[in-house]
Amino acid sequence: MRTCLAAGPGIDYDPSTGVIGTGTDCAEVRACLSAGPNVDYDPATGVIGAETNCAEVRTCISAGPGVDYDPATGVIGADISTTPGNNLTIDDDGLFVPTGAATVNVGCGIVGDGSASAPVAANTGAWLYACPVGTAGSDVYCDPATGQLKAEPRTRTAFQSNYEPRTFPNLAVPFPDDTPVATFCASITNPDPCRTALVVITQETDVFFILPAGAEAAAGQGSDEMWRVKNTGSTRMDSAHLTFSKLQRATVGPGGTLEWCYDVTMARGSNGATYHQIFSNIRFHLISQ
Repeated sequence: MRTCLAAGPGIDYDPSTGVIGTGTDCAEVRACLSAGPNVDYDPATGVIGAETNCAEVRTCISAGPGVDYDPATGVIGADISTTPGNNLTIDDDGLFVPTGAATVNVGCGIVGDGSASAPVAANTGAWLYACPVGTAGSDVYCDPATGQLKAEPRTRTAFQSNYEPRTFPNLAVPFPDDTPVATFCASITNPDPCRTALVVITQETDVFFILPAGAEAAAGQGSDEMWRVKNTGSTRMDSAHLTFSKLQRATVGPGGTLEWCYDVTMARGSNGATYHQIFSNIRFHLISQ
């Protein structure tokens, strides 16, 4: 029966399946269509697409920080700052900073300009000493308040002389060994707030004896008998003068005060030996280290 049928105008018929439908001619239909606003249409192919108007789209875009945009052309590029010191440039491959171009101006104590051939560095001198710089060189520090570089605190020195004369009413020289007859004291303050100081101390003593004929006397400091004198003549010796000193050492902490005392001692007094003057001079030589 399917073979008894045939398709007429506007009808599509498949005799193998018997399916009957409306016959649509694409060429006829395409000619019936046209493009409206913002629509692109090709009647030869029937392809329909959105039509973009560049002039309208460009006004929808604006440039943000670091971007350069021309709404007349739609060209977008990098916005290079003109601030002095900026070395960013554009070449055929894009953005780049030329090697060594980021140079700087340096002040006292710094050398170089930051380029590849002259990197920024501390302006140091040659190490002219026999000892190795790694173990003997001192450190450099930064002051967080000012940003300045600081070296180690300077060492301090000080000298102090403490002279004290004493007069006595012709006192008898004692006989037992190392008998204290006068104590002298002095003090010194370490001017260095950072370092402990070595103090070299000189204890200088002058003793004056009166020695009748045959009299004997001895004097010293602490337990050290340093002088012994005897009048072997037949007349009195007035103001027999002995001078002696000892060298001592001590340490005192940063900003601390050293109190120092020593005893003048006498011994072997005989046959009316007396003393009437003792002078003391305690000298401090201070070196912080």
